[in-house]
Amino acid sequence: MITAKIGTMVPVTSLAAQDGRALRSRRTRAAILDALEQLVEEGDPQPRVGAIARRAGVSPRTVHGHFASVEELHRALAERATRRVVSMLAPVDPQAPFARRLDELVAQRARVNEALGPLRRAAARQLPYSPALRRQRQRMRAASRDQVERVFAAELGALPADERARRVALVDTILSGESWELLRDEQGLAAPDAARAVADGVAAVLGVRAAAAASGPPGVPPGPAGRLAALDTRIGRLVGAIEEGGPADVLGARLRALRAERAALEQELRAASEGAEG
Repeated sequence: MITAKIGTMVPVTSLAAQDGRALRSRRTRAAILDALEQLVEEGDPQPRVGAIARRAGVSPRTVHGHFASVEELHRALAERATRRVVSMLAPVDPQAPFARRLDELVAQRARVNEALGPLRRAAARQLPYSPALRRQRQRMRAASRDQVERVFAAELGALPADERARRVALVDTILSGESWELLRDEQGLAAPDAARAVADGVAAVLGVRAAAAASGPPGVPPGPAGRLAALDTRIGRLVGAIEEGGPADVLGARLRALRAERAALEQELRAASEGAEG
């Protein structure tokens, strides 16, 4: 027999009300972040609280109730962007042929840089005022360098430590969002051409002839790779929506379908890459 101590039972209606308030709070917080992200993507890297509130359909007081400061608001958006980046990445096999490793890494970085450029620029504007954002940027840069060292261990392993460090730093710079922005916005290259330039630069730094490295245009060209980039963006947004308290049953079904479509496209791209190498 199960008994309950007097005074410890909580009415079901009270629990339901608490759950409802928590859900509304998560949705409001997500709406505020959505509003900030939309304004940033539309070209305003530092929107005022009033503009964010109007876009989110809430009052400025509500914005301040969820985020104690502008720094906290931008930090939350940066954390969301980081989760999206993680969802868009996949391990690159360090044992694969150089051409495949190069194309896969450049394609991943191109998708991330293309999708999240406005958010990166907005975060950069906040760096002088936010120790938390600076720490997060340092962690992301360290993770990027670690990935370069893992993916290109075969090419870097025989180098002296100081030379290896210089080449890792240069490859990481070529792959960075800042370099992508220069190629796209300042040099005026289309995304596929920018990706090819990045791949050529990485191959040159690592001492691999570009002709030997090339197995097809990386990045976001038309065809399967372009569809893959679009899928990655949609998957990232769905993951973020679920984490922010969106309806997991509906969004989860969409997410599973998109991931299945992505897996099929990846297989198609892998087969095409292997055929080119053969």
